[in-house]
Amino acid sequence: AEIMEKLPQKYSHADCEKFNIHKLLKNLKIFFIVYGSYEYSSILFMFIDPAVIYMETGNRTYPFGLIVPFDNSTTLVYSLAFCWMFYAYTTQLLLIISNDNFIYGLMTVISLELKILKSKFEDLKNEKEEIAEKLKLLIQRHSELLEVIDKIQKIYSPAFFFNFLLSSFIICFTAFKSSATNDPNELLFNA
Repeated sequence: AEIMEKLPQKYSHADCEKFNIHKLLKNLKIFFIVYGSYEYSSILFMFIDPAVIYMETGNRTYPFGLIVPFDNSTTLVYSLAFCWMFYAYTTQLLLIISNDNFIYGLMTVISLELKILKSKFEDLKNEKEEIAEKLKLLIQRHSELLEVIDKIQKIYSPAFFFNFLLSSFIICFTAFKSSATNDPNELLFNA
């Protein structure tokens, strides 16, 4: 809430024109759509891999090598476990997508704010009157933006580090798993 209060609710028409904000927002929307579509496409593999294995061997498998503490040989138990896995995976995926999109949007707005601030500082060169008052307001705005950036860094630094570390492990394990198999279905799933 503290961060959002310090970001503007609206931009002037002149700022929208000068900084091409509409194009920036359109690009932001395209990013959200492409990124979300890419992430959601992984849901297809939850169904494709087990379906292919079932068609080839007749074995019921789970997409992530799930080990269950119960007999999953019945259709009902397998279906319930598979639906639970699907629910858990899509919930996690939604959290990842929404968090990443929020951070990307927030960084876009802060970047825009810094560009506007830079432009206003540059405009001060041409104005002789009331420079002290305008300079005071610009410095105050600059300080607010730096506070926002510091708060964001404090909030997200541990998560980013953990995400980077976990992604590194996932890439390594996926590469190892891909190099150790000749099964085209598993190669496709790992890809």
